[in-house]
Amino acid sequence: MTRTRCLKLKTTCPPWTSTWILQPGPALPPPTTPNQKPDPNLTKIIPLSQNSLSKLKADGSSPKRTEEFRDLCQDISETKTVDLPTFFRIILDWILGTNNALPVDEEAVTAKYIGKRARKSFHLFSSLTVTSDTFRLDLTRDETFPANRLDTDKKRYSRDKRFVATDPPANADHLELELGEEMGSGGTGVVYSARVSNQNSDETLPSELVVKFARLNHCRNLAREAWVYERMATRTKILGSAAPRCYGFFTTKLPACYRATSVEDTNISRHGILTYEKYVSLRPKYPWMFRSYDEHRERDDELDDDRGFPPLQIPELEQPRFKDLSPWNKWKPDLNDPLIAVLVLDKGGPSYTHDDDQDPDVRLDVQRLLQDFQVAGIGHGDYFRMPHVVRAPSQTAMCPNHNVIHKWSIIDFNRCWVVDFALAQHVRYAMALVKPIYRGGTFFN
Repeated sequence: MTRTRCLKLKTTCPPWTSTWILQPGPALPPPTTPNQKPDPNLTKIIPLSQNSLSKLKADGSSPKRTEEFRDLCQDISETKTVDLPTFFRIILDWILGTNNALPVDEEAVTAKYIGKRARKSFHLFSSLTVTSDTFRLDLTRDETFPANRLDTDKKRYSRDKRFVATDPPANADHLELELGEEMGSGGTGVVYSARVSNQNSDETLPSELVVKFARLNHCRNLAREAWVYERMATRTKILGSAAPRCYGFFTTKLPACYRATSVEDTNISRHGILTYEKYVSLRPKYPWMFRSYDEHRERDDELDDDRGFPPLQIPELEQPRFKDLSPWNKWKPDLNDPLIAVLVLDKGGPSYTHDDDQDPDVRLDVQRLLQDFQVAGIGHGDYFRMPHVVRAPSQTAMCPNHNVIHKWSIIDFNRCWVVDFALAQHVRYAMALVKPIYRGGTFFN
């Protein structure tokens, strides 16, 4: 008969420390042999471990790790000793996540795993090919457009050299998409569904994504929205849980073969009331074309943080690519040599409606979403409207703040303001300031 060496457990550590101090106990008795019996007095000093390693279920199977840990704790409490092999095996199992884990919700585990993947998704691809019945574009990753920090104490924007754009991945994977139907349009651009036709990454992508095309004069705004997604991926844990996963920001110069007819669209306003079929037939041929209502085609819309700062004394010595040094800061569209910019995202569902707003569970979920962005220091900036809330993608991750899988997601971040609570003197005021206008279901429509 062999006996496991036991050590006395000293539990005098403070409760916030993670190290347990183990001190050697008295020597174990010699092993039992036919000619020598164990000393009964010595065995009373260090009783045999009764942990679950020596217990089997009625069916002869080994106990689950939860049962082992429960029995081990009971042994420690009663005998003041610990079976080190069992103790360390249980701890290592927890760390390594091996089989026979603690009973948890499988959907929750999957959602947390998706959350880790979601934050990596922004750096998966360095090139993109988009094809349709009328065009083919080969695009490469481009730098995003960082914002100035909103100083909530001074109530103005401040130049912050820590608000920077990360370097685009140069030698990452390639993604190929086949464009589908138009899903919607807004002030910045047009969103299309897209089928994943090919990709060489190790990640499992959904079969369908969405591609957001900026109109020719709104590439700068789309670059800002891309930076907000980038910040979610690198500085927060809400990408993939409160907002759709983003797979990158891509640009290319418009090929010459598409330039002749790709600037102006058909003016549909003169046709009066249209059927849906007639409207579809009058849609622009290319997604990046100007709409008839677009104004100021020679420039992009101004952003809230486009304010003047004192010029940098030695700009060439500045290393971080913060807003002032970004190539997007002074960008203007060149209609003689147009730039195409796209953003690739997970595909969500229909937008929020008045009927959805009558459901208290739905409204609670939206309020929790806004709390996620509030804690992350991201204010939506734009008038918060129903089109900014869509049904969450099917692969939505577990929310790290509420431990739920949200049924809705928030989109459109080009007008966002971003704060750093670590620099705010009045944190409560700062958090109240970045909270979007949503008072229990009140939207701007």
